[in-house]
Amino acid sequence: MSADTVIERKHRGGAPDTACAGSFPLAERDLALAQVEDAFQRLLNGRMAMAIVQGTPGIGKSRLIAEFRQTLPRDQVRVIATACRADGTAMPFRPFAEILRRVLDLPRDAPEPQVQEAVARLDPEGATRGHSLLTLLGRPGDRAGVMGEAADTAGETLRQTITDLILRSCRDRPLVLILEDMDKADTGTLQMLERLLMQKVEVPLMLLASSGSGFHPGWLMQARTTRVQLGPLGEAAVKDLVVRASGCGNLPSRLTARAAAQADGNPLYAVEIGRFLGQQARIPPQQDMPLPPTLPDTIMARVGALGPRCRALVQAASVIGEDFDAAMARDIASAICSSGPDPVAQAESAGVILPYRSGYRFQHAAVREAVYAALPDDSRRVLHARAAEAMARKTASPTAQTSLADHFERAGKPAEAVPHLIAAGRHALGLFLPRMAVDLFDRAARLIEDTGAEPDPALTGTFYSTWFEALLWRAEFGRVVTLFETMRARIDRAKGQPSYPRILVRAATAYDRTRQPDAAGALFAQVRARGEGHGDTDAVALGCLGLMGRQCAAPAPGYRDALRRLSAQCEGLWDGAAPAGVRTRLDLYRAWSHTIRGDIDLAAERARALYDAAKAGKSPDAMARGAACLAATALLSDDFDRAVRLADEGAEAAGGTAAHMAALALKGHAMTLRGNPEGGEKLLTSVRAEGVRLGYRTLTDFTCGSLGVARALRGDLSGGVTALTGAARQASATGNAHGAGMAYIALGALYLGLARGDGKPAFSKLAGNMGFLLREAPFARSRALAHFDSAASLGRAVGMHGVTAQALHGRAMVLLARRRRGAARAALQQAQAVVADIRWSHMDRRIRTDLAALA
Repeated sequence: MSADTVIERKHRGGAPDTACAGSFPLAERDLALAQVEDAFQRLLNGRMAMAIVQGTPGIGKSRLIAEFRQTLPRDQVRVIATACRADGTAMPFRPFAEILRRVLDLPRDAPEPQVQEAVARLDPEGATRGHSLLTLLGRPGDRAGVMGEAADTAGETLRQTITDLILRSCRDRPLVLILEDMDKADTGTLQMLERLLMQKVEVPLMLLASSGSGFHPGWLMQARTTRVQLGPLGEAAVKDLVVRASGCGNLPSRLTARAAAQADGNPLYAVEIGRFLGQQARIPPQQDMPLPPTLPDTIMARVGALGPRCRALVQAASVIGEDFDAAMARDIASAICSSGPDPVAQAESAGVILPYRSGYRFQHAAVREAVYAALPDDSRRVLHARAAEAMARKTASPTAQTSLADHFERAGKPAEAVPHLIAAGRHALGLFLPRMAVDLFDRAARLIEDTGAEPDPALTGTFYSTWFEALLWRAEFGRVVTLFETMRARIDRAKGQPSYPRILVRAATAYDRTRQPDAAGALFAQVRARGEGHGDTDAVALGCLGLMGRQCAAPAPGYRDALRRLSAQCEGLWDGAAPAGVRTRLDLYRAWSHTIRGDIDLAAERARALYDAAKAGKSPDAMARGAACLAATALLSDDFDRAVRLADEGAEAAGGTAAHMAALALKGHAMTLRGNPEGGEKLLTSVRAEGVRLGYRTLTDFTCGSLGVARALRGDLSGGVTALTGAARQASATGNAHGAGMAYIALGALYLGLARGDGKPAFSKLAGNMGFLLREAPFARSRALAHFDSAASLGRAVGMHGVTAQALHGRAMVLLARRRRGAARAALQQAQAVVADIRWSHMDRRIRTDLAALA
């Protein structure tokens, strides 16, 4: 079945179209309705449009949307409606999962074979896309993880698959997609809405949403979006609603006026007061009849009049959520009330609940909230316990795990909530919602701490492995280190589990990023040794890749041979056909090692291949890292415009926070060198502050040197030298010879500019630099030579030929400033000899040009 063949089927019975005041005439909403219809006209013209109806609870947002739906020409457009929920039924991408079920004609409780067959028919050749759709629908199964498809790749595949299905369904027949209660939406749903609105193609798609007045995401400012604000109704309209809802044509005028004043222009409140009056035994009601003081009181007065069995069912339903299965509600309620007639029809007749798809829902969220809030604590705990038991019997779907955890926790059974929170966190990470995953894992950790109930070793391993992974995607490296060290005894309960090496690798990665190289290297080596001893291919590969990263971050003499050995061992595990995740990291480290050696042209080729493969495979983080590598090679070739563009592209593509921040840091450095040191410093300062907050110390080290360059170029010579000197010292202390060498080259260039006069600050900056100039200017040439010589020494010792060539070229320029042409020529010739051993065309041309000028 294709998405293009799906047609909208009407809901049974009352449907949500008749919610709230839907049986009464729509009043005072002509302008708002016209705004929505204007967006619909854009759809009929083949364009994408969005209208979002906003206002306070009960103001009539759903009623307006229902009225608009009644006007739609069903023979011309397809309509799919869904809603977001913030109660116990919350789940990632809920509206889009509902849309997919409608496309596939699947009930919520469809058996596994039926779901798999439907997904296969929709996309028969797309195995990866099919897996993404099954994950969205909450089918059991684990993603491949680090060794196969990375979380960000799986998440991008899912988002693109949803986008493609929706856009494809629009092309043959215009689509109106209704998403109510957007202010209750999860992160994934909001990301998808923004993604749809940002599409460059024009398709006949109308997104019709509703939300509270305080919902203001940035994409609401899109040109495609129309905001429809609903205000209170006038007195006459409210009075009319009160009378119609009461069913009494002869309500006393003063009572009607009092009711209208109390409703204060809110249609839901007006209807609830009217229905309350209609339930009273005295007909007609008296002028001085007391009215409940608030909307919740009015709702509870109506519910209280329904009788004990109906009231018990409504209370049970309020615990389940805003929409619910009637059989489950009966099952829960039957344990606390006597037998009798089925109360569902009574609750529906009273307008408390409405038919909704295969079950029911409350006529408004405010009704459910009022009923739930009025429950005594003991009753609430009992009902949550029964709801948890009933739900556990019915489903094991990953999409139900958050609800199950919520019920167990509210029932006073926190230990039983823990496994469900862990399962929900894993599901969120599988959809690449790391923030949601971290929140769920944090809840599980708090409950474990509070109850002292430890999960079994297998679940313990899964918990810490996926929790740490989610934290790494958010670049919370400092927190991972803290958790690993404080919870090591608990973590070691999983020593015999397959997940244990992954815990160690993720802890090692955090140690590496927090500038603790010895601890990182020891853990990576432990993982490799463990894998070799247990025949665990994944562990061997993870250990090798981690050690390769350490070799690149702290290159020492012989680092290239070490990288070759590790790479060969890693590739040999799969006879040269390594999984995508492994290939990506191997390519990244190769490009990085080429940059360290000075093979900049070769590094650019590797980075381009990495970028292209990542783009084709829809791997956001790998694409970001490929773009960042390309930006770095562009910087070393003095192509600053291209470097800014590539770094910007990398930051935009990044799936994880770490890759995003690294790309932004490169962008800030490139902006500085392109001639905008003020803008570069501002961006670098922001990135550095976030790095400090997250404990991402290797990034803050990089920004330290870049900030030094920015400060020097905007005229703060003393601040620039101080920052660069600190960066060189810090890089040396952590074994980052390449970083130290580049810092020394930047210091040499700064002093060279000062010696030649082209690095002196503008007149307006002289006062602030006077002390520095008096101290340093007389020694600028000797300072420059010393820094270039330090860089050259490091380059020769480690085999970083690019650093050596730059340092020798800088030395030649200093000697030339001293008018020592012969010595300058000799230094350039040495640099030329070094460049002959590497592939760096830009440096080769530069040296040749300077030699020709000295001929």
